[in-house]
Amino acid sequence: MIRGLYISGTSLVTNTRRIDAISNNIANINTTGFKKDDVITESFNDVLMAKFNGSRYTTEGPLSTIEFSKNGENYEASTQNGFFRISTDTGISHNKDVRFSVDEEGYLSTYYLNSDDTKNWNLGDRLVGASGKTIQVGSDADYTIDESGNVLVNGSAVDSLITSANQDVIGTLTAGVKLNRVFTDFTQGQMVRTDDSLDFALEGDGFFTIDTPYGELLTRDGHFKLNGDGTLVTQEGYAVQGFNGNIKLEDTDVAANEFGEIIVGNEIVDKFLIKDVSNKGDLEKVGSNFYRIKDDPAGEEVEFDGRVHQYFEEQSNADAITEMINMMTLQRNYEASQRVILTHDSILEKTVNTIGTVG
Repeated sequence: MIRGLYISGTSLVTNTRRIDAISNNIANINTTGFKKDDVITESFNDVLMAKFNGSRYTTEGPLSTIEFSKNGENYEASTQNGFFRISTDTGISHNKDVRFSVDEEGYLSTYYLNSDDTKNWNLGDRLVGASGKTIQVGSDADYTIDESGNVLVNGSAVDSLITSANQDVIGTLTAGVKLNRVFTDFTQGQMVRTDDSLDFALEGDGFFTIDTPYGELLTRDGHFKLNGDGTLVTQEGYAVQGFNGNIKLEDTDVAANEFGEIIVGNEIVDKFLIKDVSNKGDLEKVGSNFYRIKDDPAGEEVEFDGRVHQYFEEQSNADAITEMINMMTLQRNYEASQRVILTHDSILEKTVNTIGTVG
């Protein structure tokens, strides 16, 4: 009964975060270059349940068969008997299904995808083999997995994915859901013509580089203007960066080609400094429609491989109708969790005040 309260409580907490994210998306429907957020949740670690007088720990035993599929470097596996074990920040999780690949240090690890379907190696947890250790196969090793879950590197077994449970184990139980991360969707927004010579939109992955008092930041918002000394700036007044530093213009009579080169008269005076990263998970929002590259990024900077469009703005990729539907769905879920908590509270009250007085 108390566990039911905890599970319902975790649902309320995560739904609150989801409602906050959707509210922010709705508030930025008309924000140029805005990228919507979504809250990604996952269950708490699946822990083993054992008989009252049984053992809570797994024991080595005959290996179960697994069903798995492989897509390039990625595996999806499931088993009916035994468990896949995953090392997380809050302990070992026991699972019947797992999705994994090889991380940058050569370990078998779960993974998460960015909005462009690239792997975000800032997240993910390593698999624990039957040996009790994380499984390393090497970054360039030729490894395979057989139907019994054995991990073979260059033809030799190094560990097994599956740990069998003894007969006292009933199954697994979770304690509800928890927040995993806030996921930013970087998909392209629709481009709208404005006929303003200082409006620029990016087609493809990439960000304008902006010099701010808080350091170098990135943005998709190309709605620029000129300040008093002829510097091209954002609406907040921060200088837009080119390959020569701050972009300086005498007036708004400028042109820009698809490569981002800025042309005054017939002369190229500068070029937008447009940056991109191989792992979008390395980017974090810092407010006012800006992004910052995290310290110790998992990926690397890559060249801009898109096009620049002058006289256009990129709209927000948040859709008002979709966000409103999501909001109404979450509100109903929130109310359902509240009713469950009230039911548990009523049962506990009767247990204490009625059943406890019998006899």
